[in-house]
Amino acid sequence: MKSARSDIIEATLQSPCLYRGEFRAIEDPSDRPARRFGGQRIKELLQPVLYGFLRNAPVAIALLPFRLIVGIARGFYWCRRNPLRRSCEDICKVARAAGYRHEPKEIYRRYLANVIATARAYHKLLRSESQVVLDLVDASDVQRAQGANPLNDGKAYILFCAHNLAAIYGSVALAASMPLLIIIRNSKTIRRTQLALDVLERLHARILMVRGGNPFEISRAMFSALDDNQVLAATVDNVDPGFGAAVKIFGVEVEFAPWAARIAAKRRVPVVPVYFHSLREGARVAFGEPLVTGDPVAAIRHYVSFFEKCILQDPASWIYLVDRKWCRVLRQAAVTLN
Repeated sequence: MKSARSDIIEATLQSPCLYRGEFRAIEDPSDRPARRFGGQRIKELLQPVLYGFLRNAPVAIALLPFRLIVGIARGFYWCRRNPLRRSCEDICKVARAAGYRHEPKEIYRRYLANVIATARAYHKLLRSESQVVLDLVDASDVQRAQGANPLNDGKAYILFCAHNLAAIYGSVALAASMPLLIIIRNSKTIRRTQLALDVLERLHARILMVRGGNPFEISRAMFSALDDNQVLAATVDNVDPGFGAAVKIFGVEVEFAPWAARIAAKRRVPVVPVYFHSLREGARVAFGEPLVTGDPVAAIRHYVSFFEKCILQDPASWIYLVDRKWCRVLRQAAVTLN
């Protein structure tokens, strides 16, 4: 269906996992990446192809394109301009100043191994084997969290998550343990949003997609979910220059989007940071201490401090080692240590 602007495409996606049962996805062709071979453009081209392999092929065949990409990446470690190699070097330097000892080549190797493990988990999930994925999760931290206030009292709280390669494992574990509403900033394209929804349906959680939505209606939906004592989960480690709240991480001031922290502060619900550690086989879910505050910036500092510690302890689990904005932050942090 077409909107008032003839070049804008709209589609109503329906699924029982969506918060209201349906979502109006909007695709604006003018909002495409300017760089023909930039990261966003590569994702647009690759994601449907990789999804097709994971959805339709046996695991040995489904993982072939991932193994090819990872194999090429391993071969390019020698290139000093390789952004993943530079990020590994920078994060190891920052971690060393904080008392952690990592070798860049080892972090690089583990990161790529985690990509393959994640692809394997997605394959199982798309084959409706969520229990198999759940069995690979070390749930000890989930159980401990459920045994400690405020996570066991049946009241609402918000989980503040980092972008981790093991997030798919962790999401299955969390959805099996609590009434979870996952806040998703869906893709700019309808096709990629449809593919993501196909995966998310298998988590057995409710989903609230927010890109292109009415901010007032989205906020009202979140407040309503909290009033119903649901647990909200949102990934909040995006760099948001010009629109966020500035907080220090790795010794550098970084702006983070404050919307989720404002929701928590407004309702005075606990802020609970979460990090998903990739293991050799599976994942481990780690929780930070809950914090109740009416100050959104204090909430952001709380979860950013937890993320910083977890990233320095286990950088190979963090997707954003290859994020362009975070690469600049890590470079700046490393340079200040010279």
